[in-house]
Amino acid sequence: MRIKRLGGFLCALLLFCTMLLPTQSNADTADDVQGIINGILQYEMNKSGADSVQEWIDGELTENAGITAEWYILALRQSKENYDFSGYSSALLRYLEENNVTSASTRQKYALVLHAVGSGDGYISETLGNSIGEQGLMSWVYGLHLLNNGLASETYTAESVISEILSLQLTDGGFAITGTVSDADVTAMTVQALAPHYPQYSAEIDRAVLLLSKRQQDDGGFASYGVPNPESASQVIMALSALGIDCMLDERFIKNGNTMLDGITPYRLANGSFSHTLGGIENHNATVQVFLALTAYKMQQNGGGSMFLFESSESSGVSVNPRLYITIAIVGAGAALCLILFLRKKRSTKRFVTVLLLTCAAIAIVWLTDLQSADNYYRNESPQQSCGSVTFSIRCDTVAGRKNAPENGEILKETNIPISKGDTVFDVLTRASRSEEIRMEYSGSTKMPYVEGIGDLYEFDFGDLSGWVYHVNGESPSVGCGECAVSDGDVIEWLYSLDLGNDVK
Repeated sequence: MRIKRLGGFLCALLLFCTMLLPTQSNADTADDVQGIINGILQYEMNKSGADSVQEWIDGELTENAGITAEWYILALRQSKENYDFSGYSSALLRYLEENNVTSASTRQKYALVLHAVGSGDGYISETLGNSIGEQGLMSWVYGLHLLNNGLASETYTAESVISEILSLQLTDGGFAITGTVSDADVTAMTVQALAPHYPQYSAEIDRAVLLLSKRQQDDGGFASYGVPNPESASQVIMALSALGIDCMLDERFIKNGNTMLDGITPYRLANGSFSHTLGGIENHNATVQVFLALTAYKMQQNGGGSMFLFESSESSGVSVNPRLYITIAIVGAGAALCLILFLRKKRSTKRFVTVLLLTCAAIAIVWLTDLQSADNYYRNESPQQSCGSVTFSIRCDTVAGRKNAPENGEILKETNIPISKGDTVFDVLTRASRSEEIRMEYSGSTKMPYVEGIGDLYEFDFGDLSGWVYHVNGESPSVGCGECAVSDGDVIEWLYSLDLGNDVK
C-alpha cells in the first residue's frame, strides 16, 4: 500500500509540475510555423546567393545595413542561434556616420538594433538623449523599448514615457498615429512596448488587447486602414507573444475556427516570401514582418519574453525561473524510475524510499545552488574578501569619435573596483567588464592573457600597431596584465594605442 502511495505521489507531482510549463500549441502548428520561417530563410539565401544564414548576414544584410537589414538582424539575434553580427554592426555604424538620419523613431530603431547585437557605441546614448517623444507616438514607443532594456535617459524614465503613451490611448482602448480611430498595427506595436510592465498597467493593456480581438477578421487576419495584409497580423502576434499569450490557442483570437496563422498563410508565395495583398507580388516588408512575428511566437512557446528585450528576462511579466524546469525534469526522472522498478517487480520499500530521497536531494541542490542569470553574472563583481580597491578606467582618446569609439573617448570613466589579495590587473579588468557590462575578449590563459578587444575596439582596428595597453599609477609595467599584481589605492588605466603604447605615455 505504501508503494502504491509513493508511486502515486510522484506521478501526481510530475503531472502538477508539467502543468506549470508554458502552454504549447499542437505539433502541427509548431511545424507550420517552423516551415514558414525556414521558407523565408531559404528564399532570402537563394536571392542573395548565400549558402548559409551566416553568409547571408555577412553578405547582403551587412551590405544593406541601415536600409533593409535591421528587422531581419533583430529576429536572427532573438533566434538564439550563435550568429556573428560584428560585420553588420560595423557596417551600420559606417552608414550612420555617412548619413544624416532625421527621423526620431528611425534613429531609435538603429539604436535598438545596435544594442541588440552588443554594440556600446555612443550613438545609442546620443539617440536616447535627443529622440524620445520628438516624433509623436512611435518615438515614445521605441523610446520605451530602449528604456526597457536598461538604457538610461537623463530626461525620461520608463514610467514617465508610459504615462505619455497612455495619455494617447483612445476611448476604444487602442492607439493611432493620428485621428480618433484606433489602428491595429499601431495598437499592437504600442502593446509590445508596454508588455514588460504588465500587470502594473494591466487595465490599459487589456483594453488594447480587447480592441485587437474585436478588430480580427473572420479569416483570422487583420487589416490596416481598411486593407487586409499579413503585416498587421504579424504585429498582433508579436504583441500577444510579448504578453505570454499563445495567440494560436487563445479563443479571443480564433474567428470562425481560423487562427492568425490562417490569416497570414494566404499571402505566402511559392518561393517562401510574402505579398502585401492577396494575389500580389513578393514584398520585403510583408516577408520580414512575418519572420519577426513567427520568431516572436517561437520565443513565447519557449517561455521567452518580448522580441524587443535583449538582456535579462526579469523585466518581463512572463519569465519563468529556470529552476522550475530543472525541478520538473528531476521529478519526472524519479517518477520514471519508480515505474521501471514497479514493472520489473523490484518493489521493495527500500528501493522506492531511496529514489524519493535522491529526488529530494537533487531538487535541494538545484534550489540551493546559485544559478545566475546573465544579468546577475555581470553584476556579481565584488570579491568575497575585499582588501581594498583601485581606481579603474578605460579610454580610447586616440580614436575618439571614430569607428566604434565614443565621442569623448571614454568607455569607462574612473570607477572604484574592489580587489582581493593576489588580484592582478587582468582580474580587475575582468571584474570591471562584468560589473559594467562591457564586452572584453582575450586569448591565452587567465595567467598569461592577451587582451584583444574591449568594448567594440580591437587590435589592428586602426593599423598594424594599434591595440590595448595598460598603465598602473601612470607607468607601463614590464609584465603582462595577468602577472601584474595590484594593491589598494592603485590607479589602473586601459588605453587604446595607435603606436604600441608610445602615443599614450
